Amino acid sequence: MQVVGAVFCSVLAVGCMQDGGQCPRPVGAYKAAFTPVSGNCTQVMGRDLNFMKSDEQVTVSMTKSLSDLVVTEVNLIGCTVAVHQEISDPMGVKRIASLKGNLDVQDDTALTGRFSYQEFMPDGTTQRCVSDVDVSYTLMDANGTLGAAAQHVLTSP
Repeated sequence: MQVVGAVFCSVLAVGCMQDGGQCPRPVGAYKAAFTPVSGNCTQVMGRDLNFMKSDEQVTVSMTKSLSDLVVTEVNLIGCTVAVHQEISDPMGVKRIASLKGNLDVQDDTALTGRFSYQEFMPDGTTQRCVSDVDVSYTLMDANGTLGAAAQHVLTSP
């Protein structure tokens, strides 16, 4: 896969935990694990997450492969990571799947939460299935790279 663009805006500080302490900021490449808990989808087409030290509070990235285009929006709010991921055909015209939800920062190696997930028929508009999924992301690489070919192109909004 090749990262073809990223847009960054805002500023991020370390978040606060419920007991008044601080939670660590996620940095690195996090591997995803999805478990459907309700609905009629059996497999989830989500992608891993990559957090760089230099990432801002709101990050939008696009990753393109031969089979699809993935647009991921991440919003870091205290100890919560709001994620919205859209997977479409390689041209970005027809939606294949959509993930949306919040993750809690457990520690510097784990993020967990629940997402809503939708999959679409080949027309890109008709729903094939809808499910709620438990999500966990585990740190794979603290250097923040999912692949040697990955590169970020920064632009101002």
